[in-house]
Amino acid sequence: MNAANSQNLKSSSLLDAAQSVLAVVDVQGKLIELIDQNAAIVSAIHTLVDAAEVLGIPKVCTEQYPAKLGETISELAVKLPERLPKRMFSVRECEAIFRQHWDAGKRSVVICGIESHVCILQSAFDLLAAGWHVYVVANAIGSRLSIDHQLALRRMEIAGIVPVSYEMVLFEWCETSLHPKFREISRLVKGG
Repeated sequence: MNAANSQNLKSSSLLDAAQSVLAVVDVQGKLIELIDQNAAIVSAIHTLVDAAEVLGIPKVCTEQYPAKLGETISELAVKLPERLPKRMFSVRECEAIFRQHWDAGKRSVVICGIESHVCILQSAFDLLAAGWHVYVVANAIGSRLSIDHQLALRRMEIAGIVPVSYEMVLFEWCETSLHPKFREISRLVKGG
């Protein structure tokens, strides 16, 4: 392979912003308080949501039984005004919105939220079964117990779901430092 050809061969394993959807799953008040490392997880989710906004990537936000577990935490709710209630642990219950994004040419879904071993795992498995390329942001998901989080990550990876960090996602979405929004994304990574 010569150098000229290598610039045109982007790996299909890398995220492409034009084909991505961000799924924010069940980051609700009564749940998040109980999650191990919750402040770091919320910060990572916040960064992902902000980056998706900057890059024009569609966002899907779900709430697990909000009448009982409360709504999406306020700092994220203001950025995610359209939230889909569900009773099923998986986002499969919200299939219509994912079908709309699929029909618009999206093929990759980046998942963040809680809990790793319940709603995240079941959502990831169902989206994979529906044909999506599924990326789970390991430092933007969590469970009450570390063992549940670790087992969920291992089980998802064995099934073909790709574990990533939020920085991997942001820089793959940009692809190059020449991207017109790179400086904004870089500031998000640096926390400002």
